[in-house]
Amino acid sequence: MPIKKILVILPILSLPLTAIAQNTPEKLPGNITNTITDKFAPVVCREGLKRAIEEVQKCYKNTPAKYLQIEQCMVADIAITVLANIDNETRKKYDLPIKYTTPYIDLNQYDERIDKYRKTIPEYQNYDQQDFLKYIGKSSDSLLKKIILMKKDKTINCVE
Repeated sequence: MPIKKILVILPILSLPLTAIAQNTPEKLPGNITNTITDKFAPVVCREGLKRAIEEVQKCYKNTPAKYLQIEQCMVADIAITVLANIDNETRKKYDLPIKYTTPYIDLNQYDERIDKYRKTIPEYQNYDQQDFLKYIGKSSDSLLKKIILMKKDKTINCVE
């Protein structure tokens, strides 16, 4: 095949790979993570993780499974689930009773919730399970950082 034909065909052959790569960003855009942070960080701080767990459950129940809308629930879900599990593990370490006993925060249940959306929503289907969990996890960074900052700030009266 002449080199000119190869040069013409090569970009066309690589187009699907480029399209797939563009459909799997590493995390959500900042404006969306800011919205999530503004919505859920105050709930964790002012009303506690138990209330935040309820808000995440309500988010899933009240949000149609559309790409950008359901992501808010999933990102808050991982942050709240991780924080509740860390608190429980810390309490176990010091022989204190665990505070969060709802099976909702079980990490296997979390994986099942997230995987359901990854498999059914077209925008997520280019992710494998591991990459999708990373995507949601990285997207929760700003929420987790905000919660930590709020809890450290002595001028804000966070519960727990």
